[in-house]
Amino acid sequence: MKRLFFPLLGFLSLMLMCCNDNKESSGSYDPNQPVTISYFSPDTGRVAEKVIIQGNNFGTDKSAVSVLFTDNTGRENKAAIIGVNNQTIYCIAPRQAEGYNTISVKVNDKTVAAEGTFKYAVSENVSTITGDFKKDGAGKDGTLAEATLGHLFGVACLDEQSCILGQAWDGSGVRYVSVDEDAVITIQNGAVVGKVSATKDGSRAYGANINGANTVYVYNKSQAWVPSRLADISAGTDVWAVALNGTEDWLYYVAANGTLGRIEVDNPTNNEILWNKNNDFSGGPFAYIAYSAYEDCMYVTTDKNKILKVTWDTTGAHHYEQINQNNTGTSDGYLDEATFQYLRGLTIDEEGNIYVCQANHVIRQINIVTRYVTTILGTADVAGNDDGSPEVALFSVPQDICYDGNGGFWIVQGGRRDGNNEDPALRKYSIE
Repeated sequence: MKRLFFPLLGFLSLMLMCCNDNKESSGSYDPNQPVTISYFSPDTGRVAEKVIIQGNNFGTDKSAVSVLFTDNTGRENKAAIIGVNNQTIYCIAPRQAEGYNTISVKVNDKTVAAEGTFKYAVSENVSTITGDFKKDGAGKDGTLAEATLGHLFGVACLDEQSCILGQAWDGSGVRYVSVDEDAVITIQNGAVVGKVSATKDGSRAYGANINGANTVYVYNKSQAWVPSRLADISAGTDVWAVALNGTEDWLYYVAANGTLGRIEVDNPTNNEILWNKNNDFSGGPFAYIAYSAYEDCMYVTTDKNKILKVTWDTTGAHHYEQINQNNTGTSDGYLDEATFQYLRGLTIDEEGNIYVCQANHVIRQINIVTRYVTTILGTADVAGNDDGSPEVALFSVPQDICYDGNGGFWIVQGGRRDGNNEDPALRKYSIE
């Protein structure tokens, strides 16, 4: 495979030319002629790699062109096209399986595959974004390096660069974190909030303040994340987690006493208690909930080491089942043999895989297809704050986790385990 290296000026010129949708540079698509690919460059890269495809008869209509990177699992991964003219496509490599993958271009109803392969490389890394328990204070705003955090119990992803944190006990409040802005900002003081839930577009988030009447607040980006009251939950005890369903018209919640309920977002006076299952849904002070778009259901974790799947039928009736066994530990294997303990927050990726925190310093993955459980981060019963590859990274009481929608995970650590304070921090697990 030939590799093409553009001088900086030429490359920038190409970008400008390709990004101008209104300018025809080299002719238009001819349906009577074949679409061809002469070469692409580079032939090795990672996610978001800038890829140039040279050929002929691509046309100038970006909406009519698709670029697919087909990985070695057979999955087609669509690239983001930045610009196109009749001989050149400028695109961004999508996330795909590691290895040698093929590239194809489709223009209207014509598809052509490039010769050679694109070698996709994956790197995994854990990094600390912000937080240092050893600094004075637990609620100082400022840059990522300056800010201090209290005990963190929940995180909601807004996008790959920003999230919202629920903070309790030490400096209770809700915090907004942005990597792009290099900032940690308190958006609500005094509220004891656990797991927060954000809309898919990252414009709005919800959290329950367990103080008093379990008041549910909504945080809108358009209003600088200033909280406003949505409703009060009469759950009888602390509500530590909320989760929006797929259509985002219902906000589900789970309480430490085993209460599962939901609030209609556009009609918050409609607050349904679905059931109270003390033996199944309750678990010490913690119970977490997360939505699976892959299965259109909810999953709940409890301190009793149970992972519960909540479904609903066409009549609106809700049902649940426990998907793991009851033995306690941190052993991997299939769900009918794997063990869990000190379960905390969870999240679910687009393929339905469940990622769950354990307070004994590890994060587990459940492959929902194979039903195999793997410890992917941390070392059981070994606390630490080491960054780096998954093989060396350590955690100190990971409390909650949230998928960022593009292969990465926000992780908050530093709750309380056995009455002991642990180092609160916001960590990022990136797969690139």
